[in-house]
Order: sequence, then C-alpha cells, then structure tokens
Amino acid sequence: MASTEVCEQAFHDYEKPLITYGRPYTELCRKHAEETFHASRVFIIASGSLSRDTNALSDLEKALDGKVVDVKTGMSPHTLMNECLEVMQDVKKVDADLIVTLGGGSLSDASKMIAYGLANDITTKEEIIALPHAMGADPGQTKPPKIPIIAIPTNLAGGEYIPFAGVTDHDDGTKYQIMGPIKGPALIILSGELALTTPVKTWLASGVRSVDHCVEALCTLRRPETGWEEAEEAAIKGLQCLVPSLLKTKSDPTDVESRHVAQLGVKYSLVPLKNRVFKGASHAIGHFLGPMGVAHGETSCILMTPTQKYNAKVNAREQAAVQKVLWGIEEAKAVFLSKGLTEEQSDLGDLLDAFVRALGLPRSLTEVGVTGEDKLQTLSVNSLKDLYARTNPIPLKTPEQVMDILQMCK
Repeated sequence: MASTEVCEQAFHDYEKPLITYGRPYTELCRKHAEETFHASRVFIIASGSLSRDTNALSDLEKALDGKVVDVKTGMSPHTLMNECLEVMQDVKKVDADLIVTLGGGSLSDASKMIAYGLANDITTKEEIIALPHAMGADPGQTKPPKIPIIAIPTNLAGGEYIPFAGVTDHDDGTKYQIMGPIKGPALIILSGELALTTPVKTWLASGVRSVDHCVEALCTLRRPETGWEEAEEAAIKGLQCLVPSLLKTKSDPTDVESRHVAQLGVKYSLVPLKNRVFKGASHAIGHFLGPMGVAHGETSCILMTPTQKYNAKVNAREQAAVQKVLWGIEEAKAVFLSKGLTEEQSDLGDLLDAFVRALGLPRSLTEVGVTGEDKLQTLSVNSLKDLYARTNPIPLKTPEQVMDILQMCK
C-alpha cells in the first residue's frame, strides 16, 4: 500500500464525496475532520463487534484527540427505525458537527437517516415513513442534511455510495428506501488493513452483494437514455475487481491487497444506480428477506442465481455478455472448469451458483433457516412493495411470480 494519501472523486453526482486511502484510517480521519470539515464535536457510530474484539474504535478516538463527544456502539442489521430515532436524539443532545461511522453498511444507512432526520426534526417512526421513499410516499417539502458524514466501511455492502437510506420498520419488518434531498458521506476512507478485522464469511457475503449490484445492472432491460455506457463500463470493472479478489480472500483471508481491490470494486458497482440503472428481483426480494433474519449479503448469495434463471427467457443476450466477462476472469474460470461447467452449455445462473459455492456461502433458504410455506407466502407478498420488483426484466406483479423464484431457492 502506498505511504501517501490517495484521493479520488466518487462517480455519483448527488454529493460528490471523496474517496481516500493509502495512509492509516485514523490519520486520515483526523486530518479531514480538522482540515476539511473543521469539526470539534465528533459523534462516532461504531460496529459493536469491532469495538469489542479490536482496538479500532479506541485507536480512532485517540487519533481524534479530544474531539469525540459521544459514541454509539452496535446497531442492529438492516437499520431499525427505533434505533435511528434514539441516536438522532443523542447526536442532537451533544450538538455534534460531524458523524463518523466505523463499520458496515447498516451504519452507513443509519448515519444518512440520522443526518436527514435531524434536518427535518424527525422524532417518530411515522414521520420517517412520511419522508419520500421508493414505495411512493408524497415527497412533500424536506430539507437536506446539514451535518457531514465520514464513513470508514469494514465490509463490501456499499451503503456509503448510495443516495438513499434503507431503514426497516422495527414493528413489522417492512424496509423503506428513504429518498429525497438525503446525502451520503462526504468522505469515504478505505483501509485494507482495517478490513482484515472483518470475519471472512461476513466479508465475502457482503462482496457477493456488490457482485449482485453489477450483475443486475448489466442484465437490465431498462437502459437509461444517458449514462448507460459509463454504468456498463463501471459494472464490468466492478466484476473484474470483486470476483477475483473474493476468491483470493477465500483462499487467504490475510491478503490485504485483495481486500483493498474489492473495496475499489464496490465503488464501481454502485455507479449504475447513480445513472438510474435500477436493480431487479434479487434486490427486491432481498430487501424483505433480510429482515426475516438473513444477513444482508447472504440474501444475494441465495437469490442471485434463481433470479437470473427466471429472467433468462427475456434477457439471454444481456446475460451472455456477463458470462463472457466472468469467463474472462482467470480465477473464476478455474472455478467454473473445476465444477464441470462449459462456455457452450452453462448459463449465467450456473456460473453464479458455482462462484457462491466456491466461497462457501449459503445458497438456499433452508441453510439460513427460512422455511415453511407461510414465511414464503409473506415474503412473496411483501416483495411486490419494492420498486425493484417492477424494474426486474420480467416485472413482478403477482405473489405467484415471486414464489416461482423462491421455489428455486429452497
């Protein structure tokens, strides 16, 4: 890793955050807190496991040298509304002028929701749901956040790059994609060394989530009039970074460079969304499978393959293009050949299945404990609420269509 800082402009234009790496994350956070944001009252939201099992949080607090006014350690997966509301009050109470997240994608979503909620005086779950969101709430008049965010991610979910916040109703498990003039982090600090603290299974599963971002973007039938070429190029680069890096990390979890390359792949994987290239059924169903107790990345491990098999009748050409990219990655090609797959007879679903299995990740609902027709029926109905159900290459309009996909996941 380079000893000097490297800064890059992110691809999306909703806020134009900087991405920085090349020096210790503690040093970079201190530098930018002082020089970029002129902050004196920093609120840290940190991963619970990272705080308990490593010195990452204490090292960050020392680096910020008296500027930390409060710390929240540990938030539930899928970003629960009640927890966001509690932290909003904590941030308001200490009059913080900068939020720093140290951990995974749920913390990134939480920080976006917290900053947006504070700007709009949000104090209840009902007020969160009344904000603009992807399932159709009236946008009304909302104010953009004022407090800036620095994100120091420790997984590959990519929430720090997305211009909305996924938050879950703690009462009924409905997940909302909160939109409007919301802002993501102004600065994203990448650290391959810090990434080594993330358990390998968690790291790999979150990486599959980003692979799913790329695959569903490239397989879409809804290409925007402008920006498609940039989106397509970025999604291909994302696969070329993520797929070999994840396979290398599975082989050697201590490989710092592979973890860093995967982090760069996440950046590419979210460019299509910036360019209004929407996802499909894997994400739509995954948004509601997650709150049923399934880890965020594992939803893609389970749903990515059956989604592509379901859609193949309408987007075979697009899937063939993704297959060509995957066969061109030497590490992936070796996996495919070891499983007896061929370029002539294997479809995209077959390749994705082999890739996920090579990472040792779950490929069925049974493996993650989601069984029983009642649960599947609930999931099939709820998934239709998601925007991406309608933007799937075969638009999902009925619970029976979702069940067709779920039957392939058992």
